Amino acid sequence: MANSLGQLGATLLANEIATVLESKFPILSKFCVNYTENIPAQFGYGSTLIVKNLSNPTVSKYNANGPNTGFAVATASASDISITVNQYASSKVQFDDTQLSSPVAGLYVEKFAERTSYAISKQILTDVIANVSSSNFTTSQSFASSSAAGRSTLVQSGQILDNAGVADGDRIVVVNPYYYNSGFLSDPQLYAPLNFNVNSNLNVTADFVHALNFDLAKADATVFPTGNYTTGTSGSLVGFACHPSALAFVTAMIPNPADFLVSGGNIQDFGVAISPRSGIQVAVVKYYVPVSNQLFIETRVMYGSTAGVPQALSAYVSQTTNFVS
Repeated sequence: MANSLGQLGATLLANEIATVLESKFPILSKFCVNYTENIPAQFGYGSTLIVKNLSNPTVSKYNANGPNTGFAVATASASDISITVNQYASSKVQFDDTQLSSPVAGLYVEKFAERTSYAISKQILTDVIANVSSSNFTTSQSFASSSAAGRSTLVQSGQILDNAGVADGDRIVVVNPYYYNSGFLSDPQLYAPLNFNVNSNLNVTADFVHALNFDLAKADATVFPTGNYTTGTSGSLVGFACHPSALAFVTAMIPNPADFLVSGGNIQDFGVAISPRSGIQVAVVKYYVPVSNQLFIETRVMYGSTAGVPQALSAYVSQTTNFVS
């Protein structure tokens, strides 16, 4: 049965997974800065990339009266942001002889690509969003329930970022589905005008709903960590408004397909693809273990993330421990 799925190449699977990953989770390329293009050669697991967060220089007025005639010199100021590749994730699917001999064996692999891309994307989101904590981002907005989120929330979020001097472009709100649907999309001040197509503040652009200078995106409720914020006596993170500079991300290439093998396995195929917008590099290896008559298709990604500019994010915090509603 080793060749039953031989026509389904690893490169084809890697491309399909990277494509689905892009379409299912476009926010991966929207709410953090990807520094993958800056990595040096041989960058791998455990490597650290240091990037700079530049401060705004001071501005001086011309001084016509000595002794220091002219303009004062501004000092170039920047802080280091260190991103370590410390996440190495895998999704390994096993096919036995019964599955491989089935007339619909190919469907297993088709569904595998879609489900794997979802699972990997969700894991990456979980790890990146884990950086959103009160120790990294002190500004937060509090909600008694998901329905409390709406137009006023976006106005306040915009004001917070404006006051911090954060750039107007590329701002995004990422929330769990309850706040997205019961809050923003159910607010008549945002949503009702769209029904009549008159002067709407909310419209769909590309993959996102856009309102008041923010792209609105939803993510699985379970990717938001509990315990990172406390409002009153309890509370949970349910989302955030940010500029991409708030979070930093880097991904690295999987170096050696032989690392995937279990004992006694034979590599049948190995392929790599890159998700176009997010830059996430996906590696897929297909190997067969004759002793157990099992085919394995394994997908791996390697990445790291960290908090970036502290002023570029405002956390959305539920006032109760029930973080989904």
